[in-house]
Amino acid sequence: MMPSCYLFLPWLQRGLSRSITVTDPLIHVPAATGGATVEVGVKLLADGKEKNTIPKPVVLLGPGDVVGVERGAIVKTEPRAGIVSFEPNYFPYIEFFEEDFPWRYTPAKAAKDRRLRPWLALLVLEESEFDRKELVTGQVNRPIFIKETFRQTVFPPSDQTWAWAHVQINDNQLNTSDPTKRNALIGGLLNQNPNLGSSRLLCPRRLRPDTRYTAFLIPAFEKGRIAGLGGSNAQLEAAGRFEPSWGIEQTFRAGQYPVYYEWEFRTGVADIELMARRIKPQDLTGLDVGKLWMDVSDIGYGAKLHYKGAIDPVRPGFMPFDGALRMVGNVTPNLTQRTSANEKAWVTNLAALLNLNTNYRSTDLRTIPGFADNKIWDDQDDPILVPPIYGRWYANKEGSPTLNPPGTPPTVWLEQLNLDPAYRAAAGLGTEVVRQNQEDFVSRARLQFSEARQNLNKGLQLLRFAQEVTQATYEKNFRVADTATDVDDVEYLRQIALTQALHTVVTIETGAINLAREVSSFKGEAAFVQPAFRRLTRTQGPLMKRIGQADAYRRVVMAVAHDFQQLILVLPPTPPFQNFDQKVVAAINPDKLRTNGFVLLKPNWPGANVPKVPIAVSRDVFKTALTHVLAAVARRPKVVVAQPLPVKLWSTSIQKKIVPTTSFRKKIAERLPTNLQTKVPEDGSFSPNTFNPIFTEPTYEYIAELRPELFIPNMDKIAPNSAVLLQANSRFIEAYLAGLNHEMAVELLWRGFPADMNATFFRQFWNVSERTSPSADTSDILRIRKWKKPLGENGPPGQVKDPLVLVLKADLIKKYQNIVVYAHRAKLVDGVRRPDPDSKAIKTPLFLAQMAPDFLLAGFDLTKANVLGAPPDDKDGWFFVLAERPGEMHFGLDVKVDDTNDSSSWNGLNWAELPANVTMLDLNLHKPNIARRKNFAGVNLNWGKGQNAVANDPTSGDGDAAQMASILQQRSFRVFFHASTLIPKS
Repeated sequence: MMPSCYLFLPWLQRGLSRSITVTDPLIHVPAATGGATVEVGVKLLADGKEKNTIPKPVVLLGPGDVVGVERGAIVKTEPRAGIVSFEPNYFPYIEFFEEDFPWRYTPAKAAKDRRLRPWLALLVLEESEFDRKELVTGQVNRPIFIKETFRQTVFPPSDQTWAWAHVQINDNQLNTSDPTKRNALIGGLLNQNPNLGSSRLLCPRRLRPDTRYTAFLIPAFEKGRIAGLGGSNAQLEAAGRFEPSWGIEQTFRAGQYPVYYEWEFRTGVADIELMARRIKPQDLTGLDVGKLWMDVSDIGYGAKLHYKGAIDPVRPGFMPFDGALRMVGNVTPNLTQRTSANEKAWVTNLAALLNLNTNYRSTDLRTIPGFADNKIWDDQDDPILVPPIYGRWYANKEGSPTLNPPGTPPTVWLEQLNLDPAYRAAAGLGTEVVRQNQEDFVSRARLQFSEARQNLNKGLQLLRFAQEVTQATYEKNFRVADTATDVDDVEYLRQIALTQALHTVVTIETGAINLAREVSSFKGEAAFVQPAFRRLTRTQGPLMKRIGQADAYRRVVMAVAHDFQQLILVLPPTPPFQNFDQKVVAAINPDKLRTNGFVLLKPNWPGANVPKVPIAVSRDVFKTALTHVLAAVARRPKVVVAQPLPVKLWSTSIQKKIVPTTSFRKKIAERLPTNLQTKVPEDGSFSPNTFNPIFTEPTYEYIAELRPELFIPNMDKIAPNSAVLLQANSRFIEAYLAGLNHEMAVELLWRGFPADMNATFFRQFWNVSERTSPSADTSDILRIRKWKKPLGENGPPGQVKDPLVLVLKADLIKKYQNIVVYAHRAKLVDGVRRPDPDSKAIKTPLFLAQMAPDFLLAGFDLTKANVLGAPPDDKDGWFFVLAERPGEMHFGLDVKVDDTNDSSSWNGLNWAELPANVTMLDLNLHKPNIARRKNFAGVNLNWGKGQNAVANDPTSGDGDAAQMASILQQRSFRVFFHASTLIPKS
């Protein structure tokens, strides 16, 4: 893939505008009146011939002919309307679809220094600087009135408007260092694809932080201002051609301006680069981010379930709970896998308690282990009410599983989920999510059911209609009556002939032989299946009318076969055949036969004891021999098939292929959605009785909103503007989704919804919508009834287990929600880690998650060893990168001086290098001074005379709008964090 490329141009004029001869003086010239003119040649024709060409001046449309701008001409605005946090160090701009739009009505051509003023200007005002005026006769746009106090400060110098309009061309063909070649390409590119270019107007006002502004698109020439305000023709003529709409004495409605377009926005307090630089790595050692401690010393079911263990000596009676993210390293072992006597006994007693869900219904309580003499609850008079077994319908269709105590194989996900309080708590979060959102979930399930059933029933109705029509056609034309027994019955023959197109896909049951090959092996005797024969014997054809339809398929078909062609003759039961036979024989060209001789088959004649024998003849006497054969046939007209055909066997094989009940049952089955469990009966009838809704949204959002302290425990200990590296906890995720699906099945059952209790309704935990290289299955879990492994290992094939997760808590995330995050392999260069230039050294996130107000989570297919440094491929580790989304174009200056900047170029230009009182940038008064930069004291820069041109700008140093765009363009920022700064040292 070639890199993206763009080019700035200082102006663009097309059409007749290119023929304007008057140069833009860039200032007001009082003597210049009227509009721009170009001279065209008018050809005189007489008697169809050109006699003469007369020059004729044509006045072009100018600013005074425009009173409004259509909304469709505007592509975008920066900032967008309504934005409340625009960077105050940036310049607002408006972008147009047509590349020449800002100069289309400018009444001049560019000056020698490549400067041309646009006929439009962008004005940005605070609320206190203007008033609204009412429409009056002749106006089409409601004007604004700029208060006299501010008229000297809110406009840029009128002779510098050339600097604030430019063209941008986007195309990879421009990625060349040859300016001449690049410029030659521009015209052709825009003619081929106008979408490659756009034009842009900037407002060079320095904005104040936290201030409301309104941007106005207004005329830049006085003629345009007067026309937009409804001025008369005389007033228009009195205005000079190059007279600007501000900075001069206005005699017509002074201070008023027509508005072609406007929008409002508000500035924030910092720019994106400054906020990104504030983000620093944080050491989480000892903060227990991602972990809580659960008190299980007494869970309310008697002394046998008073936990006395001490996983952490400081916290006796407590068990750890890991959330969706945990510290990078080893996960806490599941309670069923721990080996201490206290824990084994506690888990055994918990299993006995939970198994009452199943055992109490089928077994005497006295025989249940642990309940014979000493019940494990305190109050023996209370009814038995025990916690549920989460996921019981997925492990057992009847919902009656029993949990194996520790040490009793197999101990799989069901035991781990239910016998470890940490994962029971995660499943409980899933059930709480369903309870809090039950009305929404059930409503959406019913909507899916309704839409799916409507679409399904509509499709099934069409299929049933087609089945009925097909069945009727089949009964009338293809079906063989049950009474047909004769091997050469006409119904068999008819069916075989009419289905000739299907013979290649029909297999004869005896011997598994292809029917088409079997039929062709009988050569002449089975010629009745050929299209030529069917055309000849069609019901209303002339031949069938002559011989009678009723007995047609019993008649003889004789075929003369040879290496080159096959002649098919249908012999009527009554003579004469002379005309028919002579035509057939006359059409044969013996010279085209491939062999010198061939064989004619003499048929068996009924009533004559003459065996069927081959008659060998040479090519030279073919016609004579054939004529004699036909003459013999004419003398014995009643001819039957010489060799019996197994038509009943053939018909049976065809019947199984074309019977509508079988074929339509398969079509109906293909229409059924994958989450519909009902199978189509053998007879093709169908009445669906279950429907399992599917919810595809990322379910982390529910728990993050409902119980953020359990989603990622101690997340509040991550400091503002910090970056840390954690690890996804797939055990928690699977436990949470198991509880979520378990409770959803219970809720649908309670509501009488026809869903399966072992269906998986939710499979997505993270948001994978921006994954650039998705696997075959991007879900976070398999369907639960397919789980066969311990918790944390039941993801789809190829799924990354417990990926690393970059966690950002920053003001940047709150303001810029479309920030780009990726990982970049590091490479040691001169003792310093730098991004590896290899294009394969970049990984995009597996998933993204955002939490209000300022958290961003990005998961990556990387391990701790990879990111810290694992030879040979990842020996220098990996960076995690924050970047501004490509394609975002910004113009302005940086906020403050970078003390490390040692450049003498425009790179890093900031407002601190301009005079402190700058409100509207004046290229003559406000000269940049980079004296504060490292090693470059006393060096100044001159606007438009750039020491470092943008690579894609062929006009460097000409002091034009293209160079100004290059100087002011804010490059996309990137911030790199090496993983070694994000993972606590262990």
